[in-house]
Amino acid sequence: MALAAVLGLGAGLAWICRDRTRDRVYRMGFDHSPPGQMVGPDGRPRGMMIDVIREAARRRGIRLEWVQAPEGPDHALGSGKVHLWPIQADLA
Repeated sequence: MALAAVLGLGAGLAWICRDRTRDRVYRMGFDHSPPGQMVGPDGRPRGMMIDVIREAARRRGIRLEWVQAPEGPDHALGSGKVHLWPIQADLA
């Protein structure tokens, strides 16, 4: 009886704490900033950084929505328009 209770509790906690990141879509901001990120003729993101991030997200099952933000990373991140920016952590 005690074992069944422990297993039931464990199953309940596993259900509550299950990985929910696969359900979430992260908004990635981008703008024309060659050579790492550029706006293609079709308005979609292009460039080496975009390709690397897109592939890493694909491998981990993370869904991304690319949002063009010509106002730049500071405003787009601060306003909540996007969640992440590809080159925000790029330091000289």
